[in-house]
Amino acid sequence: MAVTAKFDADFSAFDRAVQKAEQGIDGFVAGVAEVATGMLSAQAIMNGLSAAWQAFTGFLDDSVKSAEAAEVAHAKMVTALEAQHTALPSVVSAYGDYATALQKTTIYSDDALQASEALLTQVGNVMPRDMEKASRRRPTSRRGSGSISTTRR
Repeated sequence: MAVTAKFDADFSAFDRAVQKAEQGIDGFVAGVAEVATGMLSAQAIMNGLSAAWQAFTGFLDDSVKSAEAAEVAHAKMVTALEAQHTALPSVVSAYGDYATALQKTTIYSDDALQASEALLTQVGNVMPRDMEKASRRRPTSRRGSGSISTTRR
């Protein structure tokens, strides 16, 4: 005996349920993408803030080191002048002014120049009036060559 049946089904309800599920999944995927985009934006902002903070703290660190170097150079100069009994405010000021003037025309900082002045004062009793003669032969950088030569100025 053969069993036959007529299968009449209405799949429209199932189709609507599948479409609704697809819309829900699409919405979920869009939400995840939006959250991921927000996280990437937040990460980029955090990286930018971190770089700015590092630059700021690096600047402060460099400033403190520069101030310390200036203080050391000045102390060496005053000590050398005191050893010669010539540590008058006008003499100390003249050395500082000369170092500042040289800084404008050389690649060296005034701190490095003051340290050199202190050495010349300690070793050779070189006074401010003698500094120009002593500095006529000073090292200068040859741009691009990576070497330092001594030239007359």
